[in-house]
Amino acid sequence: MLKTRSYNHTRLCFPGWKPMFYLLPVFFLVACNNLKKIPAGDALYTGATLKIDSLKGKKKEGKELHEELSSLLRPKPNRKILGMRVRLSAYNLAGNPKKESSIGGWLKYKFGEPPVLMSQVNLERNISVLQNRMENDGYFQVRVTGDTQIVKQKGSAKYHVEAGPQYSVANVYYDSTSSVLNDAILSVTRESLLKTGVPFSLNIIREERDRIDDSLKQRCFYFFDPDYLIVQVDSTIGDHKVNLYVKVKAETPREARQVYHIRDVFIFPGYRLSSPASDTSKTNMTYNKGYYVRDERKQYKPRLFEHTMQFSPGDVYNRTDHNTTLSRLVNLGLFRFVKNRLQPVENKDSALLDAYYYLTPSPRQALRSEVNASTKSNNLTGS
Repeated sequence: MLKTRSYNHTRLCFPGWKPMFYLLPVFFLVACNNLKKIPAGDALYTGATLKIDSLKGKKKEGKELHEELSSLLRPKPNRKILGMRVRLSAYNLAGNPKKESSIGGWLKYKFGEPPVLMSQVNLERNISVLQNRMENDGYFQVRVTGDTQIVKQKGSAKYHVEAGPQYSVANVYYDSTSSVLNDAILSVTRESLLKTGVPFSLNIIREERDRIDDSLKQRCFYFFDPDYLIVQVDSTIGDHKVNLYVKVKAETPREARQVYHIRDVFIFPGYRLSSPASDTSKTNMTYNKGYYVRDERKQYKPRLFEHTMQFSPGDVYNRTDHNTTLSRLVNLGLFRFVKNRLQPVENKDSALLDAYYYLTPSPRQALRSEVNASTKSNNLTGS
């Protein structure tokens, strides 16, 4: 007797793919008609091509530069999926839906993309952007040209960048005029990002300004700002090199040129965010080893702040002590919010700061324990 075997065939179903399977032919048909909805006298923008000359022997740098410059061009053309502008097709297919929550509304406003037109392409702006970007990287003899082309309601743009030689840094000069501020700047030039022989870069100049500002904050110049520094570029020395002159702007205010000391430190350990501004008069505070504390409920021991605060009266200001103090107050776990304010003392003949610390207490935690005892009929007693 022959035995027969039965096989159960399992059918694999992908519910999410089924509607898309039926919609793909529709998208394909609509894609063929995308150009019919382009306004008269305009064209569909299909993208831009970019060519860069004068980067021989710099394949890696040329590739990175090409990618960077291409990312700056605007507008971006409609995206493609499998070579088709499916999102544009969905936008056209949806028509004018009355409700955004409908299928047509989803196709048009969520999934779809409106057509990107040639009338949106600002050729002169793109040329200017490319020119500036190249000059920021030291290509001072760059020449950028651009053109557009339209064929059968489809348009594109072409850009040609003649880079020329890239300039490098020959020398870096700092202002040696004797002053407290200039002397402080000269003391941190050993770590300078501006070095002889490196390619000119505006980004590196900005980073150097920020580095000097951070160093000056560590050296008590509380009100200094990187915008007070100017770096002048002399590109006329020849051999495709530049000299850099780092100076403090003449209009830099007096307070930015001064070294600041801490006069008084005020601490408010019971500060509430919803309460009005705290009274900062010393008559309402308790003085303890250099600090004025307003702790009306006597919740915290004075030595807590002695070990936590990094600022003491008479100390020079520096950013490290400032950040360390805030970090320590937060890490105590006693305060929900920690806020700090540094206020210059209103005295033209001094460079002093009063430090204020506003501490909002965290909700108190309760701990409860219970002890139970039981006695059984067999005279055994347990916990």
